[in-house]
Amino acid sequence: MRERHLRETTLPLQVIPAVRPSEAQESLQRLSWVYDLYRLGATIGASRGREFQQEVLEQIVHGLGATSGSLALVDEEKQMMFVAACTGLRTDIVGQPLNLGDGVLGWVAANGEPLLLIGDIAHDERFHKTGVTREPRLGSAIVWPLKWRGRVTGILSVNRDEGAPAFTQSHLEHGQALLNLVVIAIENTRLQDEQQKQIRGLTVLNAELVSMHQRLEEARVQVMQSEQMAALGRLAAGVAHEINNPLAYVSSNVGVLKNYLSQVFDLLAQYEAMIALASEQNASRAEDNPHRQPQFLKEDLLGLIAEVQAGVNRVKHIVRQLRLFSHSGQGEWEDADLHEVIESAIKFAGPELRRAPNIGKTVVLERHYGTIGKVSCVVAQINQVFLNLIVNAVQAIGEEGKVTISTSQKDGWVEVAIADTGVGIEQENLERIFQPFFTSKPPGQGTGLGLSLSYSIVHKHQGRIEVKSRRGEGSTFTVCLPMKQS
Repeated sequence: MRERHLRETTLPLQVIPAVRPSEAQESLQRLSWVYDLYRLGATIGASRGREFQQEVLEQIVHGLGATSGSLALVDEEKQMMFVAACTGLRTDIVGQPLNLGDGVLGWVAANGEPLLLIGDIAHDERFHKTGVTREPRLGSAIVWPLKWRGRVTGILSVNRDEGAPAFTQSHLEHGQALLNLVVIAIENTRLQDEQQKQIRGLTVLNAELVSMHQRLEEARVQVMQSEQMAALGRLAAGVAHEINNPLAYVSSNVGVLKNYLSQVFDLLAQYEAMIALASEQNASRAEDNPHRQPQFLKEDLLGLIAEVQAGVNRVKHIVRQLRLFSHSGQGEWEDADLHEVIESAIKFAGPELRRAPNIGKTVVLERHYGTIGKVSCVVAQINQVFLNLIVNAVQAIGEEGKVTISTSQKDGWVEVAIADTGVGIEQENLERIFQPFFTSKPPGQGTGLGLSLSYSIVHKHQGRIEVKSRRGEGSTFTVCLPMKQS
């Protein structure tokens, strides 16, 4: 009874097949390889282009126990393939173009089917038209098409040398299962490359837009400057004409008056002779009225005439300057002596220089002129540049200071430096001072157009204007102009 019970409750033993250590090790290696390949694909964001493609290829070649391999990508626009990476092969094949349909890689790209190749394939009918021959040392190979959304985007091949165990169908299937990860990773690199190209293209386009905006702004400023120069030219011409007519009367009348006075002085000389013969009482009366003595009247009248003539000559000079300004303001180019242009600007800035003592400011103007040749320019416009810089230099000085104007010539260029010992310019404003409407002066004391117009004029003359300044140490503006315009 007991034995029967035992027989009925005893379960049959199941024999579990033993796993050979080599197979277990191979499985672990395969899992480790798959994990490494997955991790490589996950870190694509930190990789770049061919470096990543090379890493993926080397990982697959190592995992499949191959001795060499290659990765080719399809360029749909050019209908060509290009070798993107290789290992165990000649490195000079990287970058070489391949025709779709030529060779083993071309056949796989054209047909979209994987291949398992063993031994010599020179007589394989599938490649008969391509004239493909395999290298003697290659024993077997696997070629997979890389497909993305139904399109063949690349070809991946791995090879084993002759004498090594040949690839099997199992290798083909195992590798096919991993290709999805490879394709996704490669497409990600492709998308990143395209994104970088788009970013570079947008960067270039943005730079062109910025440049175009700057040119438009310069054109706008030039139009504004041209309109202002034209208005000033018309005003100067009108003022010069209106002043010149009465000035001619004054100049002519002063000459006539001088002739008349010479005759009067002759009469006074005769009168003086009569005084000498007069009585002692009359002489005493003459001494009591010295201002009515003939000698005093002669000297005083001659002094008055000299002052009138000096004033008339000064007005004539101003009229000549106004005419020059009006004539050159129309944009006529001429070879000019910059020293004369600078002196003209100094005269125009005279009111600002004369105003300095009235507001408790002492300004010393120094000239250090070198030997320079004539410069091809529009005189009125360059005059305006120097006028703006001189006025700014005077206004930048505090209670007392100095404005120094220096000129020099070198290698076909003339340099004019206008330096002041004023308050200087803040470093963060140096890059903005030539922008339209930017000013560091207090509200109501500047329009912010002087330096902008000066920059535009100098740029129009194919020159450059530079500034060096430090807060509390003054500023130096240097205008560089070519002697000849190209």
